[in-house]
Amino acid sequence: MNRVSKCLFVAAASVAMTGVAFAQDPPADPPAGGGVDVDASAGANATVGTDGVAVDANAAVSVTGVFTLANWPLSYVTRPQVIYKGGIELSPRFQLDYASGPDGMGGDTSSTITSIGIGGRYGVTDKVEILASFAPIILTGVEGIEAGDRVKGTVAAGVGLGLAQGKLDAEAKAALAYDLGGETAAILAGVDVRFNLGPKMWLGTPINRPGLVAFVKGFDNGMGGTISPIFFQLPAAFAFQATPALAFQANTNIFTVAFNDGGKLFTGGESVSFLFTDEGGGLPLDFDVIFALSNTMDVQANLDLGDVLNAGDAFSLSAGINLRL
Repeated sequence: MNRVSKCLFVAAASVAMTGVAFAQDPPADPPAGGGVDVDASAGANATVGTDGVAVDANAAVSVTGVFTLANWPLSYVTRPQVIYKGGIELSPRFQLDYASGPDGMGGDTSSTITSIGIGGRYGVTDKVEILASFAPIILTGVEGIEAGDRVKGTVAAGVGLGLAQGKLDAEAKAALAYDLGGETAAILAGVDVRFNLGPKMWLGTPINRPGLVAFVKGFDNGMGGTISPIFFQLPAAFAFQATPALAFQANTNIFTVAFNDGGKLFTGGESVSFLFTDEGGGLPLDFDVIFALSNTMDVQANLDLGDVLNAGDAFSLSAGINLRL
């Protein structure tokens, strides 16, 4: 994915489904109405929980049940993806994008863009949540746009439906995103999947990265027509819980398939691009660091290196909080 295509994707896709659901270590007590599965290997260090069952804090524990703000887990690797019923989560973000390279005249050029955004979600039930976001709002770095000069960005709204909870955690999501600056609109759909490998690790997909992106109001092609990309991608992620409050996550994209000529904007001109290939695949990498200050607030940062095989000197850095009410 080239730099221009990546910017288009960020504007219309990556902000479409917001909120940060962290799979985390279980709380000290099982959630009300929930169940606790305990590893039979728990030994002499086991303690007795409130329900009379021996619980080993180091055992592979899977927690399911009814969550609230009071018992929302601290750890990233066992937290359910759908927020609790009646829960509100707000996620403001600040982002810096940097790129440099040859200017075509024997020299080098660089650019730095700063932007802000905010996302939120609301738990309608324990399995259904409403999602919304507004980002990126450009602050500086784009010619003709200065801080406070004007507000442009992509507004998105959608819904998430919990499909499974426990060792396998899955949530289906769909959203509509409208870019106020480019006046384009896209339908996004995907499934966030996590398979717990143990009490401190899961393998699955990054949160809020749609598999299917279909533009229903496309880009102006400069010749009186429009280009409406449709493509499908398969993102992948691995998360590790270093401490009860600190987690790390690595993200990439396995392959991208273009369903029409417009979709090739996102696949380097190819109909299909795979990881580690030169034909638009490469090796996209980004990393998340999540630190839970409490069960009501997380601090999160993301470093996006783009395609580390082909992109050159470019990266994006974002940081923000996730505040639950």
